[in-house]
Amino acid sequence: MSGSAQQPWLDLRLGLYGGAMPADGPDEFARLWRGFMTARVTLGLVLLALQTTLYALGQATDLLLILVCGAYLAATLVTRMAGTARRLSATMGTRGLSIIGVDVVTFALLQYVQGQSGINYSPLLALPVLLSAVLGSLPLALGTAAGATLLLLGQASLSGLRPDVDAAPLVAQSALTGAGYFVIAILASQISARLATEEQRSLRSQMLARVQRKVNSLVIESMTDGVLVVDAQDMVLAANPAASKLLGRDL
Repeated sequence: MSGSAQQPWLDLRLGLYGGAMPADGPDEFARLWRGFMTARVTLGLVLLALQTTLYALGQATDLLLILVCGAYLAATLVTRMAGTARRLSATMGTRGLSIIGVDVVTFALLQYVQGQSGINYSPLLALPVLLSAVLGSLPLALGTAAGATLLLLGQASLSGLRPDVDAAPLVAQSALTGAGYFVIAILASQISARLATEEQRSLRSQMLARVQRKVNSLVIESMTDGVLVVDAQDMVLAANPAASKLLGRDL
């Protein structure tokens, strides 16, 4: 009796909060996690190949860009191979936030130390914003967008200190790009929350259907009348003990 008092046989909350079907959908979340981590590794490979090619062609003379891309590729590989699928949170400490931090710092550094290549790396900062919105929360995504925007504004301000550079267009471009980061953070977070809600509803419907089938089975089994459940091909799907007794054989 003590066991049943602690956990009732029919607890509709069990499947959603404490049982085999948690609310965050672990299988789906793990697939999202692996997808994002694989995308980061692919991006690291592309960046390293790009910087190596530019350096070989003489269009980039700073080896720091190659070193940064190589370090980023190594970090993404470690996370992809050894990391665990966990929801990102501002309270996770360095273990979780390092994923976002590596992306933001790497892309901001590439944007700042781009040498003579003239490549604009600011669109890449949308990746950590999207990652924090889908795998984390809206506050974390907004914080990531704010950090990326501040880094771009700082880089534009430093570039504007040179006498031959007009700072106004650079600051305006950085501000517009930052606004895009915030839009991505809000939209991605809302879509992710919507999908999570729909998944919870689907899981709850499946659980209720299983409970209903179990209840029906218990009711049929306890009936004194013989009950057979057959399909369209007259194959017996279920039979209660009374039906087996009436027919004289087990079904």
